[in-house]
Amino acid sequence: YQMAEEEREQLQKQLQHYREEITSISDNHDYLEFTCSQTMNSFFAPILQYVQKLQRTSERQHSLILELTSLIHSLQTSFELQRAHAETQSLESIHAVSAVASAANEIARAKEEKYILERDNYMEYMEGRLNRLEEEALGAVQAVAEAAGKLEFERKREEEFRWKGYVEEVERVLGEI
Repeated sequence: YQMAEEEREQLQKQLQHYREEITSISDNHDYLEFTCSQTMNSFFAPILQYVQKLQRTSERQHSLILELTSLIHSLQTSFELQRAHAETQSLESIHAVSAVASAANEIARAKEEKYILERDNYMEYMEGRLNRLEEEALGAVQAVAEAAGKLEFERKREEEFRWKGYVEEVERVLGEI
């Protein structure tokens, strides 16, 4: 009976020791998980800021395009008002106004063609920039996703290695018993 009691006490001590080991391993795992989370935040924050900056730039470009479109409509309305005014004056003096209206129409068409050409060139330029910015943003997001996958894979490998070591240690200790 004395020997069984001593064996029971020794097994309880070992059980207490194993519980302390499990608590220590659990605390270590929590610490590593926190460290991994902090590392991920330090990598993602700059990329997120860069993507947000790209988005603001894109929104500004979109706003400029809308303002240019509004300006075009305004110019068109203004041009139509000028034409109506020229027709009113042509009733008063057909010959004099005819020469002025002809010159004004040529200048207006030239300006309109020039403006349309410049607008089309600017639109192509802005679309090219927008496409480039979108490609850069997609590349950055893909790089972040790959980095996150690699970090998670390494963390799981380390955790698996620790658990294998722990299981081997427990088996060795149990084998000694």
